Amino acid sequence: MANKTSTTQSDLDKRGSGRITEPAKYLIDVLEADRAKIAREIHDEAGQLLISAVFRLDQALAVLPGAFVARELIQEARQMLDECGDELRRVAFNLRPRMLDDLGLLPALRSYLKQYAKLNDVELESDLEEPPKKLDHATELAIFRIIQEAIANVRKHARATRVRVRLGFTSGEAQLEVSDNGVGFDPSAISSDSRPRLKMGLAGMRERAAALGGEVQVTSRPLGGTAVHARLPIDGRYKA
Repeated sequence: MANKTSTTQSDLDKRGSGRITEPAKYLIDVLEADRAKIAREIHDEAGQLLISAVFRLDQALAVLPGAFVARELIQEARQMLDECGDELRRVAFNLRPRMLDDLGLLPALRSYLKQYAKLNDVELESDLEEPPKKLDHATELAIFRIIQEAIANVRKHARATRVRVRLGFTSGEAQLEVSDNGVGFDPSAISSDSRPRLKMGLAGMRERAAALGGEVQVTSRPLGGTAVHARLPIDGRYKA
């Protein structure tokens, strides 16, 4: 998918590489801590309230066997609470995937990609390689967040029907790719304010990679799809 136009975005990405140091890592850590706190509150507080509300509605249904209109309204309210619970779980997962902490990188990625494919009706191909060694938490989190942001960009902007996600490891680094067959974009337009959300998403991926001494490159062209490539060292060193 690379071409003369697409190299412009690659060049833009490279401009940010090498300038992100420990202060940026500290800010990322603070943001992730806040995300984790909010996700726990959603899961523990709002989640418990929803469970209690559903339980009360089930009790009401049990004592209203003949009140058909009331039962129908209660069942509709229960369905809405179930949908609200699903949405809260999705938000909490996006904020801080507990599976990443509990089970590790690959199970969390598989769960996220399965959910994305199911909700967005796309053909998803994934090739996720086991790391050659236990990765530190910062590296796992960066890999997950970069893939998550790339997928979010596909969902919001690409109108794609096929998406491919690849994660591999070679020569002391992680290499990942998220590509799609969507509408693509003109990389030179991202330097303007015409698509601020996409611009912010690309900047976020670039900063996460650079904080670990890695880099992100994006290739795209109108009607030609988009590919996000990232390389991250897996030795735990940060760029000074």
